[in-house]
Amino acid sequence: MVKLLSPVDSMFVRMETSRAPLHIGCLAIFELPEGAGKGFVRDLHAAFAQLTWVPFPYDSVVDHGPANALSRWVKVKPDPSYHVRLSALPGPGNDAQLGQLIERLHSHPLDLSKPLWEAHVIEGLEGNRFAFYFKAHHGATDGLGAMRTIKQWLSTDPNG
Repeated sequence: MVKLLSPVDSMFVRMETSRAPLHIGCLAIFELPEGAGKGFVRDLHAAFAQLTWVPFPYDSVVDHGPANALSRWVKVKPDPSYHVRLSALPGPGNDAQLGQLIERLHSHPLDLSKPLWEAHVIEGLEGNRFAFYFKAHHGATDGLGAMRTIKQWLSTDPNG
C-alpha cells in the first residue's frame, strides 16, 4: 500500500531550504532513577539505539515520485548510528551549556534522504539529571504527534 504525504506535509518538505529548515524539536529533562549506576544513560542510549520499535513515518523516507509530482512515504530500515546519538556535557553541565548544545543540534537541517528525525540522549547534566532531545521534520509530524511518539519510545511498553 502506498502512503502519500498529505498536501500540507508535502508542502513542508518541499519548502525546506538550507536557510529555512522546517524541523521541530523537543527537549525533555529527567532525573536519574534512584540507585541508577554510572552507566545508566549510556545503557539507555544503547537500548534505544536498538530501534526495536519505529513507528510510521519514522521508518520511511520521502520519495517525490516520477517527474517530482507526487510525494509518498517509502519504508526503509533507519540507521541507528545516524538517528540515535549520545552526547555528553562537560560534567557537571548546567542548563546554559545544555541550551548551547541544543541550539547547535537544532541548527543543522535534517538529511532529507533519510527518515526525517534524530534523537539525542544527553548525559552529564548537573543535579543528577539527563536529557532527551528529539528533532523531526514538520512534514513528518507536528508537536503533539512528536510528544506521543516520545512517550511511547521512552515507555517499557510502547503499545500500552
